[in-house]
Amino acid sequence: MRRLNNTDDWEATERQIATITGASSLQAVEDGKGRLWLFWIYADAIWASRRGTDDMWTSPVQVSVGSQIIPKLAVLRDYLGDIWLFWAAGDQGASAPRIFNQRYRIAVDQWDSPARFTDSPPLHFTPAVIEHNRALWVFWWHSPILPPDGGLPSGPRSPMSLQLYIRKFLPDV
Repeated sequence: MRRLNNTDDWEATERQIATITGASSLQAVEDGKGRLWLFWIYADAIWASRRGTDDMWTSPVQVSVGSQIIPKLAVLRDYLGDIWLFWAAGDQGASAPRIFNQRYRIAVDQWDSPARFTDSPPLHFTPAVIEHNRALWVFWWHSPILPPDGGLPSGPRSPMSLQLYIRKFLPDV
């Protein structure tokens, strides 16, 4: 980790804050209380660490468990200071992933349970999220058919057709 200091210069040295083998999709966000959070995916679970007031990072904690989590995590802080996570994973043992979300409520200092965000089959993946005028806009790729091998598309030159979906919603307070 390196941070930009108040003189617009980067810190002179890097600091190691954790050792995690096999993790992916590192994301960082600041909550409404000014605390920094790190999130990553490891072993079909989403993990988090938070920087405390003493400038030390908490031990990693498991925030959410999934099935066949796809290593792409979208993270956002909303206008209330709450944190939102969006990810794609298999749904109750199904191989076709859906988008899920989970919210950290700053007012009560706790996580909601994960919720399925998309329903239409068969493939949803690579979520992105932004807030605009107090509404969350969530984008994701959708494939109306499974690839011939039943897995995910192999890359940008995959022969399957992908559609970009969007859903706007207003978070409850």
